[in-house]
Amino acid sequence: GPGSAFLFQHGPHRQGLGGVLTYYLALSTGFSVVAESRMIVLFLVVASVLALNLKIRMTGNSSWWDTSIPLLFLNPVQIETVVDVPNLSHSVLPLVFTLSIARCWLSNRRLLRFGLGSVIASLSLFTGFGIFVFVGFVILLLLDVFASPKVFCKRYLTVLFLTGFVLIVAVIVFSVGYKTGTKELGATFQRATLPDYLTFVCSLYGRFFYFTHSIRPYFGFLVVVSLAYVTFRVMREILVKQVRSTFCEILLFLMVVSLVFAVGAAIGRISFGPFAGGSSRYTTLAIPAIYATYLWLSQRKNMSHSGMIFISIHSIAVLSSFFSSVVYAIDRSEPRSEGKRAWIESYRKNGDATLATSESGFKIFPEPDLIVDRIEYLELNKLGSFNN
Repeated sequence: GPGSAFLFQHGPHRQGLGGVLTYYLALSTGFSVVAESRMIVLFLVVASVLALNLKIRMTGNSSWWDTSIPLLFLNPVQIETVVDVPNLSHSVLPLVFTLSIARCWLSNRRLLRFGLGSVIASLSLFTGFGIFVFVGFVILLLLDVFASPKVFCKRYLTVLFLTGFVLIVAVIVFSVGYKTGTKELGATFQRATLPDYLTFVCSLYGRFFYFTHSIRPYFGFLVVVSLAYVTFRVMREILVKQVRSTFCEILLFLMVVSLVFAVGAAIGRISFGPFAGGSSRYTTLAIPAIYATYLWLSQRKNMSHSGMIFISIHSIAVLSSFFSSVVYAIDRSEPRSEGKRAWIESYRKNGDATLATSESGFKIFPEPDLIVDRIEYLELNKLGSFNN
């Protein structure tokens, strides 16, 4: 049911709202993975619209440089997120939640800013790597409480108390039944050297361009240094110059969500090797930091030059990613699709998962016997590949 789908733990995170949406989509489409991929694309479009709206609201103006925003959010580099391992909870919904909280934070009404923000943050906690969105919101809240000079009136304290109550309840419910030390098949937690972690993070941010694994970290390093510089400048505005602007707080929030996710991914996935950060499904939650950089540039005096450089870079990124996506589809996705069809056809004839793997030449990772119960369920209920 939807409750179990919401609380279902998939590796280190729960499925949350993404699990509920996927649950109902599966029931209404006969477990169609194609429908799931289309739903993910729909939310990426929603994210790009939210990002455009947020930019206009934050800066009070729009320009043709803003065309780089949909280029960023709809970059085909995210092909793995859409067609290879489609999971709405993993990063796409957390991306939408990130922008939604930023939009709430623009409100002058504390009840909307804190109240609705805490609800979205709580949903984020349960939804994939929205865990890092939750962390970012807590930091936003602390900035408002401790960094902003204000008189703590009764109404403010009431709203603050209710917000804290919602967040604490969310953490308690999330913790109930949570299994620590869980790992996905093929992934194990292990320690690595600092250069390996850095290579992972740099590979993650360097993935926006189509480079080989060996070159990608070097370009990614330049991106990470740029992001660190912008983050430093924003924090300096807030902490040193005492600029308590909502603009700076939102920029810091976007940076925190993205950078903390990158570090978390490196810690949890380093077992796949330092170059594993180049997996395209990690790029979705790398987007907020780059988007924040664009927002920061949009307030610079030399925006015409910065904007031209930014949009040029992203145009090249999209073109290179489009090329890599075509190559990916030809070299990897299509053979996988054909392999799955051959596997199902063989299984339909003999009902043996091991034999189907042998006849089709398509390897079920890590062992075919592990999906027998799922295949039998689909076949019994005429779902997925068995619905015709």
